[in-house]
Amino acid sequence: LRNYNILDQLHKITAPTLVIAGRYDWICAPEFSEEIAQAIPNADLRIFENSSHLIRADEPEALLDAIAGFLVYKH
Repeated sequence: LRNYNILDQLHKITAPTLVIAGRYDWICAPEFSEEIAQAIPNADLRIFENSSHLIRADEPEALLDAIAGFLVYKH
């Protein structure tokens, strides 16, 4: 999967999209999530400032709030 890259296809996404990232993610650095969010039309990006790759463990309530807010305001 190291060479798997569909960045050039992300512009085709039409569904409301929330891209999440942990500020200290060592697996997928936040700059990659920023790049993904920029490639998807009208995507929302949320970077969790106190998280690594496991946002659901590091900031579970903030994650649920972000998802709930996204669902409420994007639909």
